Amino acid sequence: MLGGEEGVEGASSWPLAAAGSVVVHEGVVTYVASRSRPLVAVVGRGGVFDLQNRVISRMRLDLWAAVALRLLLFTSLAAKSCTLRVSGVLVPPVVVSGTTVELECNYHHSLDRPDPLYSVKWYRDVNQFYEYIPKRKPPIRVFPVPHINVDESHSTREKVRLTGVTRETSGSFRCEVMGDKPFFETDDHTVNMTVVDVPLWGPEVWGVAQGDKVRPGEHLVARCQVGDSDPPAEISWTVNSEAAPTFAHLPRSLGRDQRGRPLQVSELRVTVTEEWLARGAVTLGCQVTVSSVYHKSVNVTLFDADWPQPAEFGWFSSGSSPSSPCSCRCPAATTAACWDAVTPLL
Repeated sequence: MLGGEEGVEGASSWPLAAAGSVVVHEGVVTYVASRSRPLVAVVGRGGVFDLQNRVISRMRLDLWAAVALRLLLFTSLAAKSCTLRVSGVLVPPVVVSGTTVELECNYHHSLDRPDPLYSVKWYRDVNQFYEYIPKRKPPIRVFPVPHINVDESHSTREKVRLTGVTRETSGSFRCEVMGDKPFFETDDHTVNMTVVDVPLWGPEVWGVAQGDKVRPGEHLVARCQVGDSDPPAEISWTVNSEAAPTFAHLPRSLGRDQRGRPLQVSELRVTVTEEWLARGAVTLGCQVTVSSVYHKSVNVTLFDADWPQPAEFGWFSSGSSPSSPCSCRCPAATTAACWDAVTPLL
């Protein structure tokens, strides 16, 4: 209550209403021009109050009845004009850094008003970066916001083009449309967008090489390396197109490769089984995923050293296997010390 006047009880519990509607509830006549700007009049003992309990009028309640009727008539007419609505905001949920992105804002209005639009505005979080007012020359105005680069030549009332997005461009993007006078009704919608940094190289498999010869019982150590990313990549392994067995050891680490490049590493330590070599070869696969925008994989096929192969099989024949970057295989029936003797690749 302000100034000692009697306020209105229960104001905070009144029902919510959609923008453009008229509500009469327990002595309250409300025209909701927008979600953020309702026009409210409340009948209380001692006068008329707004939502903050401030006195609007001290007129007698019998006179207020006539005023309330006029207010209801006015707001009913106004509600018919509040037809400007955001029908859809198209913002990609995840994009790759360095790319170009288009933000689209669609709206609709009643047919009896040819073009009630006054402005279209775009915000990243709470900061406005774009404004389109059709009646202004030029209609486009861009406001400086860090990590937001607007391509004005390819932006309109419906679309905004952003170039060279970075990880810091991520945020909540809100489109707000406002109708023209006399009501200036508004509507908005918000969509989140995340920019990710994907690996610039890889994946690469080290420790084993295409065409290497193996035997059942041998221990393999293979490393899948891929460039740095934000968020970190998900790295998974397959053996003959199936998920790596539960007994496989899959340590994960970060570091730098021989060239000094930052990388992410997943290591596969397994023992070759006869089942894997049932067809004379086993294929190890490494899959790398970053969010929903980056998916890459690499496969390495190893052959059974005891599997009969014709001499004309080429470089896969006996004695012609390409060498691996380092020997990461241990003979069968060896102790765990062999694992520790494997030369680190990092």
